[in-house]
This record gives sequence, C-alpha cells and structure tokens, in this order.
Amino acid sequence: MAKESAFKLSKALWIGVLTGAVLALLLILFGQPLLDRFYHTPTGRMLALEDLSRTIEREHVYAQPEDDPFAIAYTAYFETEEVPEGSEMRKAFKAEIEASDEAYYTIANLMLSHFDRYSNLSAPELYSKKYPDNENYTGLGISISACGPFIRVASVYPDSAAGRAGIEPGDLICMIGEKDIRLMDYKDANDLLFSAAKEGTTLGILRSGEEALLSFDVTADVVNIPNVSWEIREEIGYLNITLFRGESFQSDVKQAVRDFSDAGIRKLVLDLRDNRGGLISDLEYLLNALVPEKDVLLFTEHYRREDDVFKSKGVGTAFDDIVVLVNAETCSSAEVVSGSLKDMGYLLIGQTTYGKA
Repeated sequence: MAKESAFKLSKALWIGVLTGAVLALLLILFGQPLLDRFYHTPTGRMLALEDLSRTIEREHVYAQPEDDPFAIAYTAYFETEEVPEGSEMRKAFKAEIEASDEAYYTIANLMLSHFDRYSNLSAPELYSKKYPDNENYTGLGISISACGPFIRVASVYPDSAAGRAGIEPGDLICMIGEKDIRLMDYKDANDLLFSAAKEGTTLGILRSGEEALLSFDVTADVVNIPNVSWEIREEIGYLNITLFRGESFQSDVKQAVRDFSDAGIRKLVLDLRDNRGGLISDLEYLLNALVPEKDVLLFTEHYRREDDVFKSKGVGTAFDDIVVLVNAETCSSAEVVSGSLKDMGYLLIGQTTYGKA
C-alpha cells in the first residue's frame, strides 16, 4: 500500500514537472507575442496608462505629490474643468480607446506633455519612420566647397552614388554634362550639379596626379549616413557621430579609437552637429573610449529616488586635446556627451544646443 502511494506521488510529481516544462516552453515561444497582443487591447492600453501615470508620479521632477496625471489628461482631452472620480475617468478613457486606438497615444501624450514638452509616445511603426536607426537622404553622397573656378569634393560616403562611381575627396569638378562650370559662379554651378544628378549626369573631374580629365557617370540615390565615421587629417583625428544607435555603433567607435591610437593621434575633433541623440549605453561607451581616468563621468538626479552615477572604467585612449563641435540640432545624448567633456575641461565650439534635459 505504501509502495502504491509512493508510486502515485512520484507519477503525480513527474506529471507536474512535465506540465511545468511544457508551460515554460510555451511561454518562451509565445509569451511575448501574446503579451504584445494583450497590450493592444483596450484593457491592456488602460493598464499601460496606469503604469505611465505611476511612472510620472514616481520619477518626474515636475510632478508634485498632489498631481494626478489622469486628471490632467482628462481636463485637456475633454476640454473641461470638471473632473469625475477615478473610476469614472478610467471608464471614459477606455470608451475612447475602444472607439479609436489613436486615443491611447493622445491621452498618453497629454499626460507627458504637461510635465515635459520634449517627451512623447508614438506607435512603433511611426517611431521607426520618424527616428530611423540611420540618417539618410537622396543625393550623390558628397560634401563640396568652392575652390577657385571648380567645385571641390571635400568628402565622400563610400556607400553612395559618388563613392560607388569612384569619386574621391580632393577631386575638382569642372564639367557637369556638357557644361563647363569654370565659367559659372559657385551657386549656379552647385544648383546645376544637384539638379543634373537627379536625372543622371556625367562629371568631368581633375584629380591630382592624373593628366587627363576623368569622367564619372552618377545618378542621385539614397545615401545612408553611417552613425560613426572617422578619418585622420594632418595628425588630427576626426570622429563624426550622427546618432548614438545601431548594431555596429560600439564596434565602430572601438575601431576608430584604435586607428587613432595606432597612428599616434593626440588631438581629436569630435563632431556632434545635427546629432539627435540615442541610447545611453552608447553614449557611455563613447565616453569610456575617450576618457583614460577612472572617475565619475555623469550622473542623473532623481527627484524621488536614489541618483544614478556612471563612472568611467579608466581604459580610454588619452588625447592631449579634444574639441567638440555642436550646433542647435545637437540633442539629448549628444548634449550629455558634450556637457561631460566640457566639464572635464575640453572645448566646445558652435551654437547653443537643442536643450533637452
């Protein structure tokens, strides 16, 4: 009898273990999709708004203890000064969300914008369109400048129409199609270059070391600007960061710094102009790569909880001097980097930055 009971118990235990394993496997395989699907239901949306409200109350420096993000959003959404009790507010919001999924984002952004004009919530598909992992534009993929009667190619993106055609930095454009631009002023020549490139044209180029005029067929195409690019100019390192994002960001920064170190570069120009920010982990990686001392690089003060402190690992490459270029479109993470380097005594050149806290 005791053996039979033990066998039944052992069998039940194994069934329980197997059931648990199957459930765990199903959770791993289908848990996240099911969770994502739930959060797209009106009930899930309301739970997300509850989480957002608590986050604002807990974290936000401008949220006072008596502030109710739901009430603030209610008065703005329904354009009224009369605020019902909490359960009635939530019923009204849920009815709006059931009628239109867009209402969820409107309500969430009314909560956020009251406390921080820079914060907003958008649908993933809209976010990826508005904030892609790489900057891009349609063109030849070159930067140019006036050079006497010529258009001088200052730089070329390798993965661009100009780069694939074989155009190089330092090339002097003198012919656009059949037109000799040496008889034109720079603005007219520049306008002709980019209008002709839209349909496709042939560029006549003078290149140092070449006696004959070189010809290149080019047509404007999508140019994907790398988030990290670098070069060495007359014993000065130039590092351009357009965005603190991308799968190759950290490996690119590592390679750039290694190239500077191998070349014995002691002076660096860090270009953060038009950088709209990105991931904190990537900005911390960049600072670690540039700072040889082990110390506090930046910290975040929280109104209602313990502050966050980020310390460098003390393994960065030592530069005698770093100059940081910024402008009015230098935003967010790029501002944190520029501010941190400024606090360490390095020079900032440019315009007042965007100003996101």
